[in-house]
Amino acid sequence: MRPAARAATRAAGMLTGTMGLLALAGLAGCVTESAGTVDGLPRPARAEPLAEPPSGLEPTDMVLLVGQGTRDGDGDGYPDTFSVTAALRSADSAVMIDAMGSFIFELWREGTVAEPGATPLARWVFEPEAVAAARTRTLYGWGYQFVLGLTEAGVDDRFGRFSGDIRGRFVSLGGTEVRCSDDVRPVRLGR
Repeated sequence: MRPAARAATRAAGMLTGTMGLLALAGLAGCVTESAGTVDGLPRPARAEPLAEPPSGLEPTDMVLLVGQGTRDGDGDGYPDTFSVTAALRSADSAVMIDAMGSFIFELWREGTVAEPGATPLARWVFEPEAVAAARTRTLYGWGYQFVLGLTEAGVDDRFGRFSGDIRGRFVSLGGTEVRCSDDVRPVRLGR
């Protein structure tokens, strides 16, 4: 490299370094004037933790949510596994409650739940020990998260694209049976 070119490269490097130092010095004096957000709105108040529901309540309602998408749980190339979250509510509590019992989930061919003589394609039963292990704290109170796989229910998962409906119910240790609403939760399986 020629001496003139070397001097120009050194000068450019010094100029860049000087500009960087000036920028850092300028930032050192920056102070946030408000506690607002980028869009200028005030920050929301911190959410208070949910109150614990009274213990010993029997559930009166059940909410069932089906996770987005399915996955191939056994590695054979066919989507056969999905997740569900269930939550129990009591008429005597503002938040979802914790109750001991069993959850039963069923997979039906799409649109056949109410047909006379129709039977579910798959059934999963989670006894109290598994329910206790599935218990989790959610934004709305207590919930239970389960993973449902066709092969665990004894169903061959090698079929074409399939739309099904999921239904769920809970039976407490005291014998109270609670179903999710009459609505079904859709799920797509197969490939």
